[in-house]
Amino acid sequence: MVTELLKERINPGIGVGVIVLNSDGEILLGQRMSNPGRGLWSLPGGKVDPKESVIEAGIREVAEEAGISVKIEKFISTGYEKFYGLEYLTFGLITRSDEKPKATEPDAIGDWQYFPFSRLPGPLFGPSERIIRNYVKGVMRSEEPLG
Repeated sequence: MVTELLKERINPGIGVGVIVLNSDGEILLGQRMSNPGRGLWSLPGGKVDPKESVIEAGIREVAEEAGISVKIEKFISTGYEKFYGLEYLTFGLITRSDEKPKATEPDAIGDWQYFPFSRLPGPLFGPSERIIRNYVKGVMRSEEPLG
């Protein structure tokens, strides 16, 4: 019992969100079709699998969710998230692509679209919002409350 409590406390999930920019500087976002965050707009991303690096997870998630093959340019931020009863250490990555996204997991993300930063849709999924905010502000680490 104590071991399980300690394990939960010191081992939050590890997640990744990827900012995909096109040549016009627009950001790729998709509307979530399932929980957590149904109806919210999100970056491509998800859980880092066991024995997978954050970079590998970012590449895999963009390919699985949006059907785009990418190379990650750089790590841009990290944040500790508490949302929907879950705890995550979330890493933000960035890449560029002009490939047209596809809704390869329509039960998870209904549609992918590129948006200018000046006209982002809303509301945004909390971890994605933090990654985007950190990127815009040039902040590498953030633990301020979501929302």
